[in-house]
Amino acid sequence: HLSPLLVVPTRFDDVAGAVISDFDLDRGVWHLGSRIDGNDHNKGRVTLQMPLPDVLSALLRCTTAGRTDGPMFRSRRACAGGSRARLGFQSPAEFEDLCQAAIGRAKASEVSTEQGRKSVIRSLLRQCGAVTTDVIERELKQLFASTGVPGTRQPYDVRAAVTTDMNQAGLRHLELRYLTMYSVNDILN
Repeated sequence: HLSPLLVVPTRFDDVAGAVISDFDLDRGVWHLGSRIDGNDHNKGRVTLQMPLPDVLSALLRCTTAGRTDGPMFRSRRACAGGSRARLGFQSPAEFEDLCQAAIGRAKASEVSTEQGRKSVIRSLLRQCGAVTTDVIERELKQLFASTGVPGTRQPYDVRAAVTTDMNQAGLRHLELRYLTMYSVNDILN
């Protein structure tokens, strides 16, 4: 769960919402953007291909454990086999069908906004065994405590640190803005 956060400037929500079919590990690319007719999206609604280093692609290949699709980052319980996921999917089409069915079953008041529909989809991913943003935050806090990172640091500071590293490595401003998933409007401003 933590490896991508330490290498690419992504948000916890992107990790919790990632599915295997979002990745092309042979090419070393993570596709981020809107899915399910725009009902599942990242914060800036930005579509991009996040390059992944070879070592991270190899680690993520192990994470798939032979699965063809489903949540890329699963809860400990789902990984350990202590709890069978209540739902599952083997392809992007199956995932979309599950999402559309979940949106169709939800109360009208729960899905009247894009954010409401996204919440239904993310709940469905958790039922399929996906890790949650709360778990990611808790794991980062435990990592910080075990490595002596000052208690004043927040888990989200990891994203800022990765962005700073990319900047110090000489990444140009536009590429940095793209990889940190800021909207084009933000870049133009």
